[in-house]
Amino acid sequence: MPDHLLLAAQDLRLDVNVLDYAILALYFLVVLGIGLAARRAVRTSLDFFLSGRSLPAWITGLAFMSANSAPSRSSAWPPTAPSTA
Repeated sequence: MPDHLLLAAQDLRLDVNVLDYAILALYFLVVLGIGLAARRAVRTSLDFFLSGRSLPAWITGLAFMSANSAPSRSSAWPPTAPSTA
């Protein structure tokens, strides 16, 4: 590897400390808590996918569009990053 690329890679390293790990652990605990709470409300796969038919159409439409448009952006297809950013 050329020296300039090696130096650039070293400059990109992030220092991680105890606070970072604590925030990450807290995030995982919150996500697990939400999952356990939702587990009680969801009885079948139909409940999971339709959310008990309690969500408005515009929210499900936004979720559908964001889930289907995000993979086509630069993170999934790097050669098109400059043209779609």
